[in-house]
This record gives sequence, C-alpha cells and structure tokens, in this order.
Amino acid sequence: MDNEYWMYYALTLAERASGEGEVPVGAVLVRD
Repeated sequence: MDNEYWMYYALTLAERASGEGEVPVGAVLVRD
C-alpha cells in the first residue's frame, strides 16, 4: 500500500466525521 492509499483513507475518515457532526479531521499512522 502506498501513500495515496493512506491519504485517501484519512480523507474518508474526515468525511465520515463531518457527516456525523464531528470535527472533520482524519489521521492515520502508518509504520513502514
């Protein structure tokens, strides 16, 4: 999996949070 995959995942989490009325922040820690 590459950086683009993980960035997309973080953005997906942010969109989900926004849809639930939360602060739209997504973060993913990847240990390579």
